[in-house]
Amino acid sequence: MGFINNRVKALFLVVILIALIYCAVIWRLSSLEKQGEGIIAKIELFKKDNGKLPESLLEVGVQPMDEKFFSYMKKDNPPAEYVLFFAPEWSILGDVYLYSSYTKKWEENNVTGKAFKSN
Repeated sequence: MGFINNRVKALFLVVILIALIYCAVIWRLSSLEKQGEGIIAKIELFKKDNGKLPESLLEVGVQPMDEKFFSYMKKDNPPAEYVLFFAPEWSILGDVYLYSSYTKKWEENNVTGKAFKSN
């Protein structure tokens, strides 16, 4: 009887650990996406004020520490489009989360994804 109780306790602890890791991952993704929304607002304001997209994130006031997480690519062909993307720290398989100014949505994609093609 004690053996079964120990197995149930161990299984319960494993389930709790998995749930905590899942919650931490979701919280981190949400945090990075929220930070990305602030950067998108800066890009859009720059575009509105200057009639063009910024050359880099530094041009809109994104600090180098933030650039560690976020990357930016612009497409100069009309209409001016861009993507902002980040790869979570645990992403060893090349998964990135990207925002496309064309779709106005965040998407999970592989580094070789086709959400943004430059011509």
